[in-house]
Amino acid sequence: MIAAALFLLAGCHGKDDDTSPTDVSTDDTDPTGETGTTETGHTGTSPWDRELLELAVYWGVPAVVTARTVHDRTYNQMLWPLEPPDAQSGRGGAPNPDVLYAITSVDLRGEPLVVRTPDLLDRYWSVQMATFWTETFAYLGTRATGGYGGTYLLTPPGWEGTVPSGATRIVAPSTQVVLLSRLQVRNPADLPAAQAAHNGFWAKPLSEVQATTPPPPSPAIPVTGMPDDTGRNGILFWDELGDVLVGSPPDATEQAFLDSLAPYGIGPGRHPSTEVTDPELLALLDSVVGPAMDRVIERVDYDDWDPILEFGNFHGDWLYRAAAAWDGWITHRPEEGVYAVSPMMDANHVYRIHFDQAQLPPADAFWSITAYDEGRYLMDNALDRYSVNSSDDDIVYNPDGSLDLVVAPTYPGGPIQDWIPTKGEGQIYLMLRIYLPGASVLDGSWNPPGIVAD
Repeated sequence: MIAAALFLLAGCHGKDDDTSPTDVSTDDTDPTGETGTTETGHTGTSPWDRELLELAVYWGVPAVVTARTVHDRTYNQMLWPLEPPDAQSGRGGAPNPDVLYAITSVDLRGEPLVVRTPDLLDRYWSVQMATFWTETFAYLGTRATGGYGGTYLLTPPGWEGTVPSGATRIVAPSTQVVLLSRLQVRNPADLPAAQAAHNGFWAKPLSEVQATTPPPPSPAIPVTGMPDDTGRNGILFWDELGDVLVGSPPDATEQAFLDSLAPYGIGPGRHPSTEVTDPELLALLDSVVGPAMDRVIERVDYDDWDPILEFGNFHGDWLYRAAAAWDGWITHRPEEGVYAVSPMMDANHVYRIHFDQAQLPPADAFWSITAYDEGRYLMDNALDRYSVNSSDDDIVYNPDGSLDLVVAPTYPGGPIQDWIPTKGEGQIYLMLRIYLPGASVLDGSWNPPGIVAD
């Protein structure tokens, strides 16, 4: 229940760090999310290790989810929507109605990509660069570059060409990555200004910028379904992973693990469903995926309304990384954005949240609270209102500076601007987003007030 605006939870703490790759943080965390040894062993007399394959599912899920998410997007095009998502847009995955959100599927197999951003100091914006494994390696934007724009050359590993004059080079960790661009929209009246602002952002292949002959187009990654259905196709999961690995190898710290999967027919370009001949191994490759995916979904257990400070800093916990990717794809790292997710709640109730003035979310950019149904969709309502965000001048605060928000299926009275409409049946949940969170959020000392049901 995380938005990819969410999406979309690197250890970057300044301009210089944010325009260069950030090493993936590693420690002795068990990739299964449990304490103790990470070693796996064979059971019985079988030469095949089921626990190793379960771990491989956790490890590979983010890459397959990403491939499925971007499969219908043309490579190397930064296309902005004209409006934020609404209930009619049909976008699931807990979309953020308070930003314009552009997803760029980047393919560097043929050539680098030129990314241009404008000077934009009057509203929050960010361009998050992440691998198919949902690991962030660079940021541009309000925090990372002080809101100032520039020209950047995103290159594949090992590229030895000449960087154009005036451009800053960013080395991508693999040849296929994703750019997630977010641009703040304060309220409906602010939308034309936000639309005008996004015209200053673009991404183009280097050959297009230099007016030279482009290389042949790269083939698309074959996919077999929607992101939510990842891991529900048995042995074909490994075939998908093999296709993804061709252009998106893992971080160097995880290469040894990938190498350990070679005897199982798993690797770049490999398709175990048609290449493996051992009947026992074929059956194991098919049967292990579904139960392992069940455990991934069970790991989505952070709906306690506490700020989530672990997103984007997975520290080798592959099960947690897989859960976050399946639930909300690429999330901000904490210094850029922090999320809090409520438990599921009965939609046929009125819920109230009271913020004392001193308890309002500490945000250097803005914060918002959005309501979703149990399917992670925005809910249709006559006002086309899906959230309350702090940058909206129409919010009505109490005389003492406190704020009372109401979440309800029908108008409950009071300032209508402080009401988040919902549906009247089923379940709902809330998501708090804090963009550029303050120190008290990042150190864990701030928590949102409770949600009170009438």
